[in-house]
Amino acid sequence: MSIIASNLKLLREEASLTIEELSEKTGINVSLIEGFENNKYVPNEYQLEILCKVLKMPADEIGERDLVLERKTATSKMRSKANRENFNWYFGDKKRFMFYLGYVMYFLFGISILIWYYLYKFEGLTMDSLRVLWMQTSSLGFPGFVIQFFISQTRIGLSIFGIGVSVFILLDYFSRHTFVFRIWYLFWFTTIILLLQLIGIFGSIPYFIYVICRLIKRKY
Repeated sequence: MSIIASNLKLLREEASLTIEELSEKTGINVSLIEGFENNKYVPNEYQLEILCKVLKMPADEIGERDLVLERKTATSKMRSKANRENFNWYFGDKKRFMFYLGYVMYFLFGISILIWYYLYKFEGLTMDSLRVLWMQTSSLGFPGFVIQFFISQTRIGLSIFGIGVSVFILLDYFSRHTFVFRIWYLFWFTTIILLLQLIGIFGSIPYFIYVICRLIKRKY
C-alpha cells in the first residue's frame, strides 16, 4: 500500500469519518475514495488538495510522511519505561490508577460486608416483633420508632464505612490541591469526624461513579 493510501485511511479514521461522510464533505465519489484507500487509484492534484483540506493535513506532506509509522513509533516511545512518566497525560498516572482501583475494591467489599452483616443481624425481624418492641420501649409514633431503630442498629457500620470513603475522597482532593494544616483544626476534631462520616455515607455512590468514569476514560 502506498503512503498516500495508508495516510488517507488513517486520517479519515482519526477524524471519525466514514467514507460516505468524507464523500459528502469533499464531493468525491465513494468508490473513488475507496479506491484511493485501497491503492487502486491515485488521487490527482485537485482531489488530493480537497481531501487534505477536509482531513486537515498539508497536501505537500501527505505523500512524504508515513503517518502510520509515526503513530506507532510515538506510541512505542510513550509506552517505554524510560519515558512513561513524561506521558501520564496520555496513559494516566499508574499510582492514581491504583488508588482509584483501591477505592472500587474498598467500596464493593465494604458494601458486600454491610449487606451480609445486616441481613444476618435482622434475620427473623418482622413488623410484629417491631410493634412489640415499640410498645415496650418507645413513646414515639411507630414510623418514627422504626426509623430510629434502624438508624441506631446500622449507625456504627455505616459510620466506619463512611469514614473509609471520606478518607479516599480527601486523599484524592488534597493530592490535587495544596493544604496547610493549622493547629486550631484540632479543636474541631469531633465535628470533622462527623463530617467525614456524612461525606463518606452520602458521597460513596457519587464518588464510586466518578471513579469508574475516570478509569474508563483513563483520566487519572
